[in-house]
Amino acid sequence: MEFRLLGPGVGVTLSVDGREYSLGSPIQQFILALLLLEPGRSIAAEAMVDRVWGHWPPPKARGNLSIYISRLRGILRTAVGEAAVIRTHGSTYALEVDSKVVDLSRFRLLKTQATAVAESGDPELAIRLLREAEGVWPGDALAGLPGDWARRMAETLARERAGAVRLRIDLELRLGRHAEVLDELYRLVAVSPVDEVFAAQLMTALYRSDRRGEALRLYLRVHRQLWEENGTGPGDGLRGLHKRILRGDPGLAVTPVYRRGDTEPQPDTLLCDNPDFTGRRPEMDAVRAMRDERQSNLVIALQGRPGVGKTALAVHIAHRFRAGYPDACLYLDLRAHAPALPPLTTAAALHQLLRQLDIPPQRIPSSLDERAAMWRAESAYRRAIVILDDVVGPEQIGPLLGGQSAGLMLITSRAPFDAVPGVRCLTLEAMPGEEAAELAARLMGPGAGPGDVRRVVRHSGGVPLMITLLAGGVATPGPEPGAEVLDAGLDLGAEEELAFRRLGLHPCKEVTVDVAAALCDVPPDRAHALIEALVAHRLLQETGAGRYRFHDLVRGHAHDRARAEDSPGDIRRAVTRLLDHYLCRTRKAADAIRRADAPGPGLHGSGDPAVAGYRKWMTEEWETVLSLAQYAAEHEWRSHCVELTRAMTEFLDTEGHWEEAAAAHGLAVHVCRETGDRAGVAQASLDLGFVRFRTGRHAEALTHTREALALCQSLGDRRAEARCLDQIGFVLWASAEYREALGYLEEARAIHHAVGDVKGEADALGHGGIVYWHLGRYRDSLDRLSRALELYRRIGDRRAEAKALNNMGDVYKRRGLHRDAVRLYQESMTIFEQIAGRQNHAILHNNLGDVHQYKGRYGDALDCYRKAMTTLQEMGDRRNQADILNSIGKTYLDMNLAGESVIHFEKARGLAAVIRDSYQDLRAQMGIGDVHYMSGRHLEALGVYQQAKAMAQTIEDPYQLAQLYVRMAMTQEYLEGKEAARICWRQAHLLFDELDLPEAEDIDLRLRGLDDEPPGL
Repeated sequence: MEFRLLGPGVGVTLSVDGREYSLGSPIQQFILALLLLEPGRSIAAEAMVDRVWGHWPPPKARGNLSIYISRLRGILRTAVGEAAVIRTHGSTYALEVDSKVVDLSRFRLLKTQATAVAESGDPELAIRLLREAEGVWPGDALAGLPGDWARRMAETLARERAGAVRLRIDLELRLGRHAEVLDELYRLVAVSPVDEVFAAQLMTALYRSDRRGEALRLYLRVHRQLWEENGTGPGDGLRGLHKRILRGDPGLAVTPVYRRGDTEPQPDTLLCDNPDFTGRRPEMDAVRAMRDERQSNLVIALQGRPGVGKTALAVHIAHRFRAGYPDACLYLDLRAHAPALPPLTTAAALHQLLRQLDIPPQRIPSSLDERAAMWRAESAYRRAIVILDDVVGPEQIGPLLGGQSAGLMLITSRAPFDAVPGVRCLTLEAMPGEEAAELAARLMGPGAGPGDVRRVVRHSGGVPLMITLLAGGVATPGPEPGAEVLDAGLDLGAEEELAFRRLGLHPCKEVTVDVAAALCDVPPDRAHALIEALVAHRLLQETGAGRYRFHDLVRGHAHDRARAEDSPGDIRRAVTRLLDHYLCRTRKAADAIRRADAPGPGLHGSGDPAVAGYRKWMTEEWETVLSLAQYAAEHEWRSHCVELTRAMTEFLDTEGHWEEAAAAHGLAVHVCRETGDRAGVAQASLDLGFVRFRTGRHAEALTHTREALALCQSLGDRRAEARCLDQIGFVLWASAEYREALGYLEEARAIHHAVGDVKGEADALGHGGIVYWHLGRYRDSLDRLSRALELYRRIGDRRAEAKALNNMGDVYKRRGLHRDAVRLYQESMTIFEQIAGRQNHAILHNNLGDVHQYKGRYGDALDCYRKAMTTLQEMGDRRNQADILNSIGKTYLDMNLAGESVIHFEKARGLAAVIRDSYQDLRAQMGIGDVHYMSGRHLEALGVYQQAKAMAQTIEDPYQLAQLYVRMAMTQEYLEGKEAARICWRQAHLLFDELDLPEAEDIDLRLRGLDDEPPGL
């Protein structure tokens, strides 16, 4: 059954199982349309007469209206029976029908749902919903219906439809699909030439398509038409957009969905452009022509022999054209010729590129095919430059190609790419004489004579790297042009030569002064002087503030020289110093950050500049630390692999780098097994289990943690055994296996207490308090949480203190003590505001949302929940995302917005199914049932409640089970009467009474009322 007000065709139509029913004359259809515009709402007969006949009603208008209503009732009875009934209440009429069968109601529901999910951070789903809404509206609303009121309403509805189109196009532009909406926007502007919103959208799309001139001409045309038709100019919004386009505002060019923020720059990992870059004019002209010829999906391979300047040219091209690619500028070294590390695998390359685009590690899939699909999706509309440097060959990067419909990819490789479809190739040769001379003169400075320049050009063979080294005085001319042999001893002192060799031992490409000091075993100021000497000789190039790198050939030569000229002992000691430097620095940074989160007497908080410096160092160097851990595992420094990984554990967890942490802990497990370090295997397995818990992989988490537990028990390490038991209990809690979890947590607490581990005891108590909350044992929950809070305060663990306060607030809220709950939430928030870490900020906003929801400030609650959701999405924390989605759904339910509510509950349920979180699934089911109940679909509500009841019984959550009995009782009262609901009320009363909750008294009064009623009522 479907009622159509929105076309196609004329008037109002009704179809049932493919059969069309005649609804009578245009006036009769108009009367039905009045009732269908708002199903279920009563309309006064006088209002209907006025809308149908306007200022000139017939003499017996009320009688005529009754006749039309009677005819419509007969048609509806024949066509759909009781599914659509016109009711009379006094002098009003209402059509009782499921709003889902009315096209306008479906359109409005889809639009409101789209608006809600867009605000909750899912523009893709919002666009799909809006396209579905537009599909529901294929024609003109109320076409062919008579009268001025129908015409005005049709115009109002047309504006409503246009609003949905504007919203959808806004979202499309936000996602970077400006090219896809250009044709549609041209049509819309042609139909509505003075619609400033469509004009602004078209100007924005043109500007982001590098068609700035067309955007400016469009503004002038709209400006003129507005003056001619309305006698006014454009509004502030369109004028402001025009000014931004005139000045070439780079912020406007950035695709909104990829914008990091007003103050934070876009992803940019490019190397610095070489200030001495010279020549390559034909190649630059060729790239410019390729861009003009092909605006999208341009892939250029710069291929050629070593030292010919492929990387320098790629970086120079990127900097020259970066204004046309405002969303991101990425550089990735594929390590084809790295001396100490293997080439990147395709999967690792995809992972690093996705991370450079700010994709949370938890969202990045593990399989190569899925990563390639994500890369194509993420780069499809992103106007980005991507440099893939030092590529082994086409086979290494095949899955990376073909995804950038709006970007520019530059590949550098010694291997040929001519046979790769879709790749444009530029083969770099030696520089021609004039360009080579220009480069040499520039590098040698004004003191060099023409003869010196000619000598360098002659002996370099026109190869840019050799020109650079000869000009810097560190290459010896060979007997033939281009046959030079590097000899760093020509103009370098002994200490500089040693520094050159030592830096060649660094497994990673970039070096800093601290790294040089460690490798060379000199003070930092001397290390800085040595680096400056190597820069002066063109051996090192500065790539960023305080960061330097060799050319691959130079680094390879330095590495080979070290292996040939230095003793194995000297090399071992240098690399050991390097690893010790990173281990010491990592431990100091981790300790400083940990102490900053728990400042006590004499300690400094997060605002201390020293702590900020440590955070900055960890943020910049954590990937280097993990790379060194991998290098150590593959060579003779295996203990350093384990220690470096362990030192990074807390930072990786707090910042949400969980997939990288999983890989590192997995490597540590492997190393410890090979070296026979059973205690190390236990610790690394425990850490790996916790990371898997973080990403919702509970079965893997239990496997790794139980392996750790068995090892700890065999080793007799009671303290570590307790940590394993606590972690197993916590994972079981997350899997809604509450009673089993409790046994592990109680055993963990007892052992922690026996061995004097205060932190461990507090953790086990806190986790036990959460489980007791789920089991409805609130006194036990508060007892455990209060004891945990006391211990956390004793040892100064502020993060854990804040979490304990938050959990105690949940208990008080469940018991109906909302003021106490709010007080505890606010205490918790005060601490979280002082502690860095993205997860802490998500908890803070979630708590604020709960406080606002309790106080009825629903708009503020939604704002807080959505801020938390943004952080959780960035981190890939899916369990807490499901929790937030349920909270947003509940908030919309409290606002009586059923459509917005149900879409969030459905999203929460889908996510809960993926991560197998039965508790969040249960919450979502209950919410969906509540939406059905609120919308008058009581049978559907009862069915959902009954399914949810089975789940609540399975996971043994008495509070939710009691709530479900209440909901079932209320629904049965509506459907079958009060007596039918008696048993459900009894069940709810028993459960609430066992839980010692105030709801028991309310239900007791209701049951007494039922007992006092005479039979039959």
